[in-house]
Amino acid sequence: MFSFFGAPTALQGFWAATFVLATATGCGGAQQRMGGPFSGDASSATYFIEGKPVRLVAGRATTPGEGGDDVTMLTDGRLEGDLNDDGVTDLVAVVAQELATGTAAFYIAALVSDGTTYRAAPALPLGEKLIVKGLAFEGPEIKLRLVVRDEGNADPKPSKLVEKRFTFLRGKLVAIHTDE
Repeated sequence: MFSFFGAPTALQGFWAATFVLATATGCGGAQQRMGGPFSGDASSATYFIEGKPVRLVAGRATTPGEGGDDVTMLTDGRLEGDLNDDGVTDLVAVVAQELATGTAAFYIAALVSDGTTYRAAPALPLGEKLIVKGLAFEGPEIKLRLVVRDEGNADPKPSKLVEKRFTFLRGKLVAIHTDE
């Protein structure tokens, strides 16, 4: 059985299907732009999620949360490119976090070279119950295509295709466009 967050939860089957689908639809591995392949280790990096550092080991972190453990995991949604114009390839990644409360959230994060090492820019929330359909550079922008839950539909499953755009400015990812 495919195990996305370890011990099965009520959301386990949905999230497993989400990441199998995301991998099958073009999010498996990183797209590359300028500067060669990303030389850091995204699966053993520290990301800043909701203002807190989360250190992944082998792509996963377990931290104490309200009522149990929160689990954070690096997804297959990754994109390589030079975000800060220093000639070194950086990484944009989608990170998932399942809270002990049973909710799950997704974030877009970046690991950016500072000349000697990679530092995480604060992650931006993407929402809950979504499927990553594509992550690509379009000029200086990062384009993220998602299937999200349609608030006008009684079905709780993601069914609405949206596009979000980001840029990297002054050390941070910045949302610049969404069609939600």
